[in-house]
Amino acid sequence: MLDRHCKVYIACSSIINLVNCETKQRTLFERIYFSQYWAKGDVIAKRAPISQWEPYSEESLLVIIVTSVCRIKVAMLKPEPPRDPHIPLMGDFN
Repeated sequence: MLDRHCKVYIACSSIINLVNCETKQRTLFERIYFSQYWAKGDVIAKRAPISQWEPYSEESLLVIIVTSVCRIKVAMLKPEPPRDPHIPLMGDFN
């Protein structure tokens, strides 16, 4: 853990989106904040939001990604990756 007087900078974050292709809804899972770009460096903090399923806007950029993802055959999908084991420097924000 960091001292509370230490300055910490977050360069990027990563979030897991789960999409339901049939209902055109999504929900959010773990968000991780990193000290360097491209999800590199120290894990500064984690947040595991309890997100509800919600429709996504047809005008959003997410539609482009979801359209491509939903075309993937189920048999071609990889198993879910393991949860990130790193202990965040500033703890969890849950």
